[in-house]
Amino acid sequence: MKLSEVKKPYSIILVAVILSFCSANRNEQYFQFKKEITKSLVINFEKFLPTTFVGNAMWKIRFTPSYLAFGCSGIDVLFNLDDYSFDKNVQMLTANDIIPRVVNYESIKIDSSSSEYYSFKTDSVQRIAIPIIQNLFCKDSLTCFSWSDMEVVILEVGKGHLFSKFSDNEFGLNNLISSYSIGALISRQKRQIVYWLYIYQT
Repeated sequence: MKLSEVKKPYSIILVAVILSFCSANRNEQYFQFKKEITKSLVINFEKFLPTTFVGNAMWKIRFTPSYLAFGCSGIDVLFNLDDYSFDKNVQMLTANDIIPRVVNYESIKIDSSSSEYYSFKTDSVQRIAIPIIQNLFCKDSLTCFSWSDMEVVILEVGKGHLFSKFSDNEFGLNNLISSYSIGALISRQKRQIVYWLYIYQT
């Protein structure tokens, strides 16, 4: 038996262990995040996702301490979809858009005063927070986006007491009123969608 043949099963096992560790870590972080915000807000966010959170390609989560320090808590989730799933989810997202759809970032009058997110205003709704997408996911050419390609879809905005009793007790956020936005960024060139939920200061 060749040495390469002996090493191959161990390589497969090592990759499987690494992937299972990453999935466990991903699940733990998402579970922690879900514990910090109200159940209704979690449900409102998850109903738009194309698959379970674990099925995503990349993600970034900002926990409650981030809200206290930077005025922003939330999650960005990148899904890399096959053609059928991509088309199906784009159709669903654009059907649920609550404001006239922003064709791309370049057509929005962006407020970049926050280092954690961008925001913009419309005539009909409050200030809406959206991801600074290039900074979040631009690790290699597969996840670097062109501003002109990113279509912005706003799915839900609101205001209220958004943190759970856990955060109230742990971080003293009792009766705090915050704004939130749920939306998606669509890259037709890469067939990818970034979903976000942000809780931010009003």
